[in-house]
Amino acid sequence: MIEGRVGRKAPRPFFLLRLVCSKSMKIDFIEGAKVREAGVRVGSQRNLTTVARGWVLKGVLAAMALQLGACTDARVRVDVQRLKTDLEDARGFQAEQTAKISSLENDVRRLSGRVDEIEFQQNQRFGSALNTIKGDLTSLRRRIPPPAIVPVVELEADEDALLSLPGELAAPMSEALAGVRDGNFGKALESLDQAMGPAFEANWVAGVIFWKAVSLEGMNNPRGAIEQYLALSSQYPTSERMPTVLLRQASVFVRLGDKRAARAALNKLISDHPRSAQANPARQKIKELGR
Repeated sequence: MIEGRVGRKAPRPFFLLRLVCSKSMKIDFIEGAKVREAGVRVGSQRNLTTVARGWVLKGVLAAMALQLGACTDARVRVDVQRLKTDLEDARGFQAEQTAKISSLENDVRRLSGRVDEIEFQQNQRFGSALNTIKGDLTSLRRRIPPPAIVPVVELEADEDALLSLPGELAAPMSEALAGVRDGNFGKALESLDQAMGPAFEANWVAGVIFWKAVSLEGMNNPRGAIEQYLALSSQYPTSERMPTVLLRQASVFVRLGDKRAARAALNKLISDHPRSAQANPARQKIKELGR
């Protein structure tokens, strides 16, 4: 056994190894603690640096946001001002166009009034000339005698009355009377049918019925003529044309061979209209029927 210093035993190898290991561990622990402390200090410094950098970054971002907001507000104000200017320009243009349109409308009204005035003057001139021509034609036509079966006095009276009739009645009646004068009784009946509607409004139905009866006589349709004469006598007994109606009615009855009915019509004529121009011819016919 190896001996050390006096009075002490020599250490055992195992003990020496343990002692060395324990001292080494202490040293390691102490060194580790120092390293950890230094690490904490470094980490703390790093954390502080990171936090500082974060605040700086936030400040920069806030400054940039403020600057961007200011720029945006300025741009918005510029855009709003530009829009206001454009709107004012548009309103001014609209007002100008409205004034021009109003001026054009006034010009159109003025021209329309002038055109109407010219048309009225022309219509008066042409209307007067046309009426003159129509009057001349009527005069020429009257020189042509109608067929013997047509009552001339009544025809001329109604031709003169055409000028006082309303237009919707005067046109078909003019055609009808022209057909009667020319002996075209079929055409006259067609025109008289067209005139019947307006005749109701103008209180001229008796005249239409009368000329229907005359036209049917001219077409050698005595029964149809009698129907019209009887309708006229029953519906318009106070018509100024009733003496002529009764006299012609009696003549148609004679052609049909009904002397009794003819005599009754003549007696009614003499009784109701003794002073009429048709009363003396009626008396003469009664005498002829008595033979």
